[in-house]
Amino acid sequence: MLDARDRPALRRRIGYDAEELVYLFCRARRPAGLIDAFGVGSITDRETKIAYKVSPEIAERLALIECANLYEQYMAAGLRSDRTALDVLVPHLGAAWRLTLEAQLAGSRVAHD
Repeated sequence: MLDARDRPALRRRIGYDAEELVYLFCRARRPAGLIDAFGVGSITDRETKIAYKVSPEIAERLALIECANLYEQYMAAGLRSDRTALDVLVPHLGAAWRLTLEAQLAGSRVAHD
């Protein structure tokens, strides 16, 4: 696991934008904090309570990462896990992302029913 002091080295390897997403994703309360980001424009660190301002675009990217994370967990659980968090996040996504994710989920349900 990387320490916050390792952020500059990680930034050099993957770039500023990607490192910022990694850091915010790891520090946020998920999924509630990511949902809140759409309304308040910030992510609150789950441990330090420091608020980091985020644009609507960053909020959407973080929500997409969380959707991928939840989708992977959902699939690993054999589609038996609770989809509540996914169902709450999906409406916040742009139309193209929302349709793609909903199609994936619908296809997965059909394939496993």
